[in-house]
Amino acid sequence: MEELFTASVPGKSAAHGIWTLRFDAQDRSLVATFSFSQSYWWKTSAVRGLNEDHKKHLLITMEHLDESLTSIEHILDSKPSSPFDHFIRDITPDQNELITKRIAVIRQLMAYTLKRLDIPLREPRKSALRMIDTSLVFMELTLMETGVKNILGFGEISEEWGVVLDEMMGEIRKHPEKLRLDLQTF
Repeated sequence: MEELFTASVPGKSAAHGIWTLRFDAQDRSLVATFSFSQSYWWKTSAVRGLNEDHKKHLLITMEHLDESLTSIEHILDSKPSSPFDHFIRDITPDQNELITKRIAVIRQLMAYTLKRLDIPLREPRKSALRMIDTSLVFMELTLMETGVKNILGFGEISEEWGVVLDEMMGEIRKHPEKLRLDLQTF
């Protein structure tokens, strides 16, 4: 097994733990182990505990890392329903499985670290519906800028094409607003 990662995690007592992450190439699996040891490495430094600023910094860092992991998961999970897909689908099923397993291990390590450092996770604080509504409002604002009057700055456009453009963009413009109104009826 190839050792990928080893990290010491201080505890509240003289014993601390060591996380080791290993990759078994034969069955393509990840193995995470935690072991206790009697090392006193932190006693030689002037480390006292974590103050609230330390804890906030660590929590925000872990939240940022989690957002990055979530972005990776969205890439793995997404099925290209959009004609504007940004990714070449070049991830093999084995790579997908490896990435998914490693993400799970990383999240376990992050959660364990915060727990051991007595840093509580924050409760979700954003309404999914509010975020969707905000995105729809921004879509409406963006679409308002696609009318003939707004694109004349890029050069002249014939009257015929101006009518076509206004009709097509007008049809698209209806849907974000309609969706917002429909969501408000629930």
